[in-house]
Amino acid sequence: MAEENKKTTDLIPKEWLYNPVVYSQISGDFSLMQQRVLVGILERLQERIKKGISYQKQLRIWPSLFEDEELNDNIVLEIDPRSLGVIPANYEYLQDALKALMKIQIGFPKKGKTKTRYVVAPLFARAEMPYYKDRKSGKIRIVMLKENVQDFFNLSMGYTIHLAKVAQLCQKKRTPRIYIFLSHCKDQGQKEVDYDDFCKFLGIDEDTARLDMITRLDEQVKKNEITKKERTERIEKWENPYRKFSKVKSLILEPSRKELDDFVRLGEIDFTFTYEPIYDQGRARGNPSKILFSIVKGDLAIDFDKEKKRRESNRYFVEKMVAWCPDMKADDIRFMVEDVAIDDQEDFKAFCYGELRNKVEHKQPDDVANYATALMEEWMKNRRIANGRKSESLFAEQEREESRQRWEKCREDILAKVVKEENRRIFHNLTFESFDFDTKNLVLRTTMDDFRWLEQDEVVKDLLRPNIIKHFGKGANLQYRVFPKSP
Repeated sequence: MAEENKKTTDLIPKEWLYNPVVYSQISGDFSLMQQRVLVGILERLQERIKKGISYQKQLRIWPSLFEDEELNDNIVLEIDPRSLGVIPANYEYLQDALKALMKIQIGFPKKGKTKTRYVVAPLFARAEMPYYKDRKSGKIRIVMLKENVQDFFNLSMGYTIHLAKVAQLCQKKRTPRIYIFLSHCKDQGQKEVDYDDFCKFLGIDEDTARLDMITRLDEQVKKNEITKKERTERIEKWENPYRKFSKVKSLILEPSRKELDDFVRLGEIDFTFTYEPIYDQGRARGNPSKILFSIVKGDLAIDFDKEKKRRESNRYFVEKMVAWCPDMKADDIRFMVEDVAIDDQEDFKAFCYGELRNKVEHKQPDDVANYATALMEEWMKNRRIANGRKSESLFAEQEREESRQRWEKCREDILAKVVKEENRRIFHNLTFESFDFDTKNLVLRTTMDDFRWLEQDEVVKDLLRPNIIKHFGKGANLQYRVFPKSP
């Protein structure tokens, strides 16, 4: 990919990842630890993927993630296991997972004329944590085969966006796989998946599961854990535990759906799913021909969509402003619009598209960029002042409402001690007007006749003073606004 590609603003926060659809749908029965490694590889390739996406948006063609000269040798990556959430106490499990990863049958989806099929191919030449003097180096070393790495990280089928730490969150090993698999269709709402392909994706189809089983038995023979005869007997007796949809449903789909449901409720994951088996020719038993997945978005997804839309709108705004005035710097405009409060950004852009350009057209300044920038800064300054006033007004309103509620509670306490109906009427008609938190002046409205009764010593001493102090604090001063008749 050419180095001269223009740098573009990232449209997603760092906790989210861009993932080529091909890589998001690689087939294999991976453990949670192995999935952490697969995501770690993806994280190390983020800058390449972002540049590829930018390149496609500019030239309408998908580039290769790796230059031809890079592919003269295998692709080597180093990953800090701590970035995968793996602590040193679990390095031994990580080492075992890396060894097992080398033996898993992996495939990548490839589009055909009528349907997508899985092509089985090795991706890793090495996956290890080297030992030096009986101590681990603390770095995962991944070596990807130059012959196949382009196929697994092919952007021609597009890309998806998903949370980075999903494999660290989940306890069910197939939940992250299904989540990442479905992330490509979360904006479409539904995805109809060929059932056999879905089983191949999870590595539970008959051929893949059988091959993985034989590989495990061969490893046990090699370690003298079982004999060759025992190996043969186990192969003859073996039956794929996932050969029936009822087992796939109870052991995989339901546990994963429930786990995602819980994470969505907690705000940890952006979506969960429901599913429905689809049968051919009216059948309703056995294995379905397809599964219809429906996406159920949570609050995290809704917030993400809003933020993504805002960032895309701002990027478009920057491009339009630079096209209108090439002397204006894209980074300067980007910093300005991001400095505007989110709720005011659309107003700011409307000003720049309309009134600002009209003023420039009318003024015809020698330096359009500086004049336009000055107008933009003036708008931002005026809006900040207006927002400050609005905040002060809102704060004052909040204080008034809080004070009014205090008075209502104060009056309730007073009325609890008043028996005579006429006296209760006086307090019911006593109306809150204001309370100053600085001076502690409480102002109530009443009539002249009621005021005379309220000013009696026993009313002040027994009813008003103790309850006003209780609800408005020591030092609170009671004042009246008196009207000839009921206000």
